[in-house]
Amino acid sequence: SGTRYSGDENTSTTMEAFFLEKWANFDETASDTSSWLSVLSLVDFAASIQRAGENHHFQITDIVLRIKRFDFLGIPSSALVLAGANSLHDQVIAPHYQEILDFFKAVFHAIWGIVEFRFYTPMKDIVLDLLNRRPRMVDPFALMNEQTSLDNMLKDLGVGDGTRATRAAALAAASRLYEEEVAGGAIR
Repeated sequence: SGTRYSGDENTSTTMEAFFLEKWANFDETASDTSSWLSVLSLVDFAASIQRAGENHHFQITDIVLRIKRFDFLGIPSSALVLAGANSLHDQVIAPHYQEILDFFKAVFHAIWGIVEFRFYTPMKDIVLDLLNRRPRMVDPFALMNEQTSLDNMLKDLGVGDGTRATRAAALAAASRLYEEEVAGGAIR
């Protein structure tokens, strides 16, 4: 084709586009072996995560891509990854296996404690309340204890004698005292 490159010489992406255009149109000057290798490398890196012209920053994906592309003496990168994993297991994990296991058990128990305290128990109580299947809040002994405590408070207030027989009258008298106190106003 008759197109000529007229862009800035320092812009590599424009140069790559110009070169690929010449190569795709089968320009006689761009059809030697080195141009084939250049095009193959451009096509190989076309599927890269990093776009052309993007600033290069250190990313973990760069390391992963380099490991995947690494081919030392025809040994695939997966064999190197397996060798690295085996080395990590032998030198780090196996000697400290029990410590690692205890750590993860402690983390699991801590997380389960949070889940149980914050989510499971309240949700269970709500469902039991909605289904009216909740156990009674007060058993007979605790009820007797609370009634005795109420009788003693009414006796201390001076409206009852501390027995079950006068409890209803004492509660009515305590209610009247409370109403008189409230009717007097909050500020005196």
